[in-house]
Amino acid sequence: MFKDIKTLLPRSVKRAGLTKKVLAAGALKVFQSEAKKILDDDLTAGVKPLYIRRGVLTVATLSSLAAKKLQENEKKILRKINRIFDDKNDETEVKKIKYLI
Repeated sequence: MFKDIKTLLPRSVKRAGLTKKVLAAGALKVFQSEAKKILDDDLTAGVKPLYIRRGVLTVATLSSLAAKKLQENEKKILRKINRIFDDKNDETEVKKIKYLI
């Protein structure tokens, strides 16, 4: 009679139309973890992923040095982010990162 939460939760999220938002939140989290691996702690504190729109992840940073280091690793970061969207459609895929300095 009882159903596993692993099957109920994805269905409920999909039914509520939250799939894109949940995937976007996961993508922002992946970006943060990758930024921590690439940057020093003092630079990581000034970097914040904001949102994803039309395939562009917008990131705010207080340091041009942090933006440069992240740009150098952009392909690697995008690959990791897009693993979340593997079996989803291309509409949700992140194609570019835009930095606001």
